[in-house]
This record gives sequence, structure tokens and C-alpha cells, in this order.
Amino acid sequence: MRAREQKIFMEFAGLKLQGKIDRIDETAAGTVLIDYKTGRTGKNGWRPDPRIADPQLPAYALAMNPPPAALAFARIRPDDLGFDGLSETDAGIPGVAELAAAKGAWKESEDWNALMQAWRNNLNGLAISFQEGRAEVDPRDGQICRNCHLHSLCRIHERKLLTDVGDTP
Repeated sequence: MRAREQKIFMEFAGLKLQGKIDRIDETAAGTVLIDYKTGRTGKNGWRPDPRIADPQLPAYALAMNPPPAALAFARIRPDDLGFDGLSETDAGIPGVAELAAAKGAWKESEDWNALMQAWRNNLNGLAISFQEGRAEVDPRDGQICRNCHLHSLCRIHERKLLTDVGDTP
């Protein structure tokens, strides 16, 4: 282990942020950033979508110089202990997939540097939107509304009704 609870400073499109990396390890493959999680989460939240679902570890990775060779969640649940992550090359950690060999949402990704650049572009875009005060009601995933407790304050359903009415001849 190289560090625990390491403060990190990040900047995206002029927006300055601060975070705390739970753990930094060194392996033969290079530096590994580890974030402890007790809930259900995984590397699929890092897909380089314009509105990345779980930007914490990708943002930390982009702030490091040199960049890390791997990112991982350490799941610490009584029923599920283990790692879930991605690496540039084989990091030798069970559950941390080499990007070029990763499956599922990652099967189209092979280049670690291209992934890092996509993360940078998307996080810069989010920072610009934040600085411009953009806060559209536009859930990234429609399932979010099912579990939301703010229906009485939200206008997402009004927007859907207006769209549906506009589609009628």
C-alpha cells in the first residue's frame, strides 16, 4: 500500500474540485486506485458516456501524474467481498479486468489512453454544463424516476405528457 485517504485536487474545464482517494496501491502493472464500497456498484458506471454514471475514480485517475494503471472498487459487504475494476494491463487482481479483454459494456474498448481521453472530454463537458448553470430535468436512466421520492416537485412527467399530446394528430 502506497497511501490511504490521499487528498487529490482536480480541475475540469476550470472547475476546481477536491477529493479523497481511499487507497493507492502499487503492483507490477503500476499504480492502482481503490475505492471501498459497501453498496452495489461496479465498473460499468465508468462507461465513458457524456453523463458518466460514477465519475469519482475516473476523475481521480485523470488528476494523477502519471496516470494509474488500474481502477478498482473493493466491495466490502458480508455477502460479497472482492474487487471490480479495469486495468491497462493485467494487474494481477482478481475481478480487475484488463481493458482489452473486458467483456460486456467494455467489449468495444481496448485502448487505455483513449478511455482516459474520453473520460476527460466527458468530465470537461459536465463541468462546463455545471458552470453555465444548466440543470435540465433529464434523468440519465428512466429507472431513476421509479425510486424517486420527489414526484410532487418534479416536472418530468408533465414534459412526457406534453410530448405525448403533441404526437396526437
